[in-house]
Amino acid sequence: MDNNTKNLGLKLFRLVLIAGLAVHFAIIGLHLMPDNPIKHQYADQIRGYVYPYFGQSWKLFAPNPVNSNLSIMIQFQDYKNGKAASSQWLDICKPLIDERRNNFWSPSQRILKTFSGSVMNLLENRSKAYEYVSKEFTAKDSLKSARIVRQAIEISAGHKAILSYSRFAHNNYMGANKISPDSSFVIYRVIESKFPRFSKRDLDHFDLNNYKYSQIRTHEYRIL
Repeated sequence: MDNNTKNLGLKLFRLVLIAGLAVHFAIIGLHLMPDNPIKHQYADQIRGYVYPYFGQSWKLFAPNPVNSNLSIMIQFQDYKNGKAASSQWLDICKPLIDERRNNFWSPSQRILKTFSGSVMNLLENRSKAYEYVSKEFTAKDSLKSARIVRQAIEISAGHKAILSYSRFAHNNYMGANKISPDSSFVIYRVIESKFPRFSKRDLDHFDLNNYKYSQIRTHEYRIL
């Protein structure tokens, strides 16, 4: 084999190596990039390349994994001299999430965990109340059933924790808007967005059309 053949073979090897590395890092880059149309279009191919062999069941490490995102929205109703003024719906989770992204050691992480626990407690009480009224004769009495469910929510520790934080948020809201109402009330909504379980990994977790949404809206509660 002469030197020209060796040099040609070496050049071809380098070109193939460079092309292979370019394709490899392009796919890995797409996998790590934020959500975008190209990543959506080739999601199956990218996933198949990045995770070619290992298909360990999630149940070994997380028998009850998180499968939803929770948001808490609040709206204030302020009264001054007999006149009412409503605020916009405020997401009390988003500022904490943004702060956590910028500062890993921020106490907002603990507050978010408290929110999650509060919502879970509230939903559990609500679910038990619905189960009770469905078994008892009260299921035929819609007003009584609604009253029982409302009472179950109001006695839950999660509901009380959300109202407590709403008072704190309202103080900041009054300071920012320079208002001093005679009395104030709050309504809150718990919005749950369930994303596809890992067992349905063929579905795109970033496509909001694959999410299922539900919400709970409460009555007015006085906070001032």
